[in-house]
Amino acid sequence: MISIPFGQSAFNFLSSHGIAPDSWGLLPDEWKRLSQFGIGVTTMSSPASTLDYHAAQALCGRPYLVILDPTHLNLGRISARAQVAIALHEFGHLASQPARNSMDGYMLALKDLNESELDVEMHADGYAHHCGYGTDLVEALESLRSHAVLGFEKPAIQKRIDALTTSPRINLVPIPEIPT
Repeated sequence: MISIPFGQSAFNFLSSHGIAPDSWGLLPDEWKRLSQFGIGVTTMSSPASTLDYHAAQALCGRPYLVILDPTHLNLGRISARAQVAIALHEFGHLASQPARNSMDGYMLALKDLNESELDVEMHADGYAHHCGYGTDLVEALESLRSHAVLGFEKPAIQKRIDALTTSPRINLVPIPEIPT
């Protein structure tokens, strides 16, 4: 039961790589959790694209839009499961902690992370790990670091990798029912 909207470009991109959302193995409770955070998903056109707020609202009618960049998967730099892990990490920014400004992730990539910012990234990593994609997220982080992708050459990346490889899989609190 997938309950978050995927834009046609995102769905086609994921499907063409054999990772349509219904193949991710997430339990219905996880889709329900994600639905409660108002997430929509689309892709960007590399090397750059724009999507204004009104277009995002029209696309998915949700307050948060996760934008997938197909470049690294299309170039063979990461595996299909690593791409799913990256998407789940982005979902984790909303599912496992308070939402932050949409530009925060970009700004964090441009500087070294302080402990609070690193904690934010590690919480998002924890969501991907919770969903069974921790090893795949490690693969993605290592690959992006080895290809010198902006922001992934920082020492904080190794801390995130270490945490993912040494931490047990977490279980999040059950999903409360939302009154209708």
